[in-house]
Amino acid sequence: MSVLKIKGCTPEPLLNYLKALGILRLASQRDSTARGWWQNNRFYLSTKLDQEELIDFFLYQYQPSPILAPWNGGSGFYGKEAQGRLKKIENSSAPRFEAYRQSIAICKKILKELNITEGLEEKEADLKEVEDKIAEIKLELKEKNKNVQLKKTNPEAALEKLKINEENFRKELKELKAETKGKNAEA
Repeated sequence: MSVLKIKGCTPEPLLNYLKALGILRLASQRDSTARGWWQNNRFYLSTKLDQEELIDFFLYQYQPSPILAPWNGGSGFYGKEAQGRLKKIENSSAPRFEAYRQSIAICKKILKELNITEGLEEKEADLKEVEDKIAEIKLELKEKNKNVQLKKTNPEAALEKLKINEENFRKELKELKAETKGKNAEA
């Protein structure tokens, strides 16, 4: 049994911790007796494999779990660039990617049958854009309506304006009458 000190797999942060668990899980594909633990903030792996065999396993024998999310825009099922990444796996003849190739084929068949041509992220982005535009229009309408309502619902201000205008009119009328009387008296 080899005891390998695995660098970069400390108990914290969480991502390093999860990386260590992933290494243990994958090493268990090749060696069911593999065990792992942390000691002095380092991850150790006890396995029948030596370091070179473990590296060789990861590079050439490890079979990744075919986890696919074809409803996501960045899943590789939409767009030429993204589809290129999936093509590399699809065109590979390596036996370790067989489960992935089968899963990709099944997903593509289902997407074709359902006539799905873009991921939900694109649709959500379009929907978000429409929702933002609606919110913008609602805000504009609210502001316009607010101004109309102020004009409609503020009769006191309108009356006050009328009073001031009436007082000015009466004052100007008095002055005009006084001027007219003065001119009539002189004549």
